[in-house]
Amino acid sequence: MGCASSTPGGEASAPAPRLSQREREQKKPSTCGSLVWNDVAQGTLQLVWTENDPVEGALAFFETEAKVPAFKLTQNCGRSDIMKGLGGPNNTKFYQAWTQFIKLAQAWPGEFTHVLNMDAKPLAIYTTTEAIKVSRITRGEAVDLSQVTCVAIVPEASGAYQGVTSLELGMFKQNCKSGGGVVLDLVSSARSSAPPSPVHSSPVPAAA
Repeated sequence: MGCASSTPGGEASAPAPRLSQREREQKKPSTCGSLVWNDVAQGTLQLVWTENDPVEGALAFFETEAKVPAFKLTQNCGRSDIMKGLGGPNNTKFYQAWTQFIKLAQAWPGEFTHVLNMDAKPLAIYTTTEAIKVSRITRGEAVDLSQVTCVAIVPEASGAYQGVTSLELGMFKQNCKSGGGVVLDLVSSARSSAPPSPVHSSPVPAAA
């Protein structure tokens, strides 16, 4: 059985950013980790490793020029589950799965891009740094996460950080929780455990 991509269900239709022919010729070889929605198991967010380009329809992806172990690309066609059972009305687990993906993205030198939102679960991503600078990650814009100390995933309509450009860490976390979101403290998390690496294989969709 060959590797075949699955089309994520339920999200706004938009392709992952594509480079021009000239940009592709100048671009160094890279590896991408894509965040992909799959309808299996009542809704699953998956990590898919690919060479040079993200998966079409990915919700987000990170790209690194660092050497990635070959097995990550070949085992189960590079696909592994981050979290299952995410299709219900409670978005907490959905946001938690996003934070796991972002934590993994920060562990690799490179850039992270929030590509699109699912129609049923639109979200916004905010970050802060040691300098307590608060920023929203704009969809379609590649960002460096290396200096980020904390991440907040909130409903897109939330006003938790409206007009906020700087905020003490404790208040940054409180605003996230008050806004119905999930917060990831990357500093504390790094101290307590290694970056997550999804290991639960999911069946590869049959080739058409």
